[in-house]
Amino acid sequence: MTGDRRRWGRGRAVGLLRSEQSEQQASYVELFFDLVMVFALNRLVAFAVQGAGSADATIRWASVGRVLLLFVPLIWTWTITAYITARFDPKASGTQSSILLTAFAMLVMGTALTGAFGGGGRGRVSANEILGLLAAFLTAVLLWRIYFHRAGVVLGDAVAAARDPAEVGRFAGSAHLVMILGIVATSVGHGIVQTHPTGQSYPPWLAMILGGPACFLLGRAALERAVFARVSPRRWVGIAVLLAAGVPLLPAPPLVAATAATAVLFGIAVADSRRAAGRPPEAPHPADGEATWLWRRHRPAT
Repeated sequence: MTGDRRRWGRGRAVGLLRSEQSEQQASYVELFFDLVMVFALNRLVAFAVQGAGSADATIRWASVGRVLLLFVPLIWTWTITAYITARFDPKASGTQSSILLTAFAMLVMGTALTGAFGGGGRGRVSANEILGLLAAFLTAVLLWRIYFHRAGVVLGDAVAAARDPAEVGRFAGSAHLVMILGIVATSVGHGIVQTHPTGQSYPPWLAMILGGPACFLLGRAALERAVFARVSPRRWVGIAVLLAAGVPLLPAPPLVAATAATAVLFGIAVADSRRAAGRPPEAPHPADGEATWLWRRHRPAT
């Protein structure tokens, strides 16, 4: 082990290696990558079903060969990523960046599967589709980042420390329902972006593209209240900006609206990181007695 570390020490990756005291349980970024892998495998199954349902035996066997050929790079990518997270600290920014870039490549691979071999698909992914995928991927990463920035990590501790754990747990549960609704609406919005990236946006489309992230932020604000008995002003600012952007973005293409929503989420994530930089992790302060949707100020927001 010591010699192995000296060998790695000759390169720049030594600071990313796992220490002997590091936790071995899966990190949140690893779970995020696994979700992308599930998506890619789901697309591979859909591709397989297209050929397997053919009445021509030649097409059926060709489909089996193609599926195996496409499965190899997917499983190889997953294997290499699993090795990276086992060898390097998944909490290090360099490791996380590598995993997220690999996840985006996996997302593109999964999307392009229907056009693989030029059969029955779109042939190739267009530039607008790539931009739409990038916006969707960045949105997913930012929603994940905003959720887990402290409140999502210490939720269990907050519930355990509350005078009435059931009350705080119920309120946190309702907050998650609102966030899930926002995630579903955001997913529908990005589905619209993939099929209609250009042209004019319609109010129902913007309700999904912009309203989805706003709904998520509302639920995330409620979760923050349950865990810390306060809500950061940047949550309200983000919601207000997303809702106010609806009118000026009506003549804009859906892809532009999705990019604007991603930019708002990025601003919130950056503000969260800057606020926490150089400070010790905030301890949970459950909203005992005030875990409700009535937004009375209990303690100063940060």
